[in-house]
Amino acid sequence: MSILSTLWNCGQNKNDSLKEITEITNKEDDFADVSLNILSKTHDENYTSFVAKRMCNQKVVGLEVLLANDIEPGVINGQISQNGFRKNGLILKSIGKESDEFLSALSKLYSLNTKNKFKKNEISATVFSLNSEKLNSNNSSYYKFKIFLNDESNEDDYAELYINLNFQNQKLEIFEKDNEYRKAIIKALSE
Repeated sequence: MSILSTLWNCGQNKNDSLKEITEITNKEDDFADVSLNILSKTHDENYTSFVAKRMCNQKVVGLEVLLANDIEPGVINGQISQNGFRKNGLILKSIGKESDEFLSALSKLYSLNTKNKFKKNEISATVFSLNSEKLNSNNSSYYKFKIFLNDESNEDDYAELYINLNFQNQKLEIFEKDNEYRKAIIKALSE
């Protein structure tokens, strides 16, 4: 019920150029998934950076996601390839107050209220490409990645989630792998 009320509250503001945050729920499994607008992307020799934002309760929420340029495809000829794993292949970064608001909105969607701010330091994660081709942000493809947060920590801090890039609709999606990881995800993102 609280997820539905949060969704309702995040859909009310129509006056800003950014659309309100969208929550997609799998009612069977009670997942809370988030979709943000990709507003910019930049490339350097190591990473491609995506800044993504949305509105939630009349506040801008957002973050920066960097993906390593050399992530190999994880699915080759229908088979899983170990080459698709990349340590430190994904970095989550704060973009300031908007990331603090993102953390607050995400924690409410997860039914975990936090007063913490988004980590100032970069958050590195292991990534696995669920794709049969390398990332190319210049086409209109849909790329899926499985993310492993704190994969070298104790079991309580470990979490998995999916980050998808939908270039046709310019969306960055943050999907739950298992709602039992919610506390660890919020902890990993928190200062």
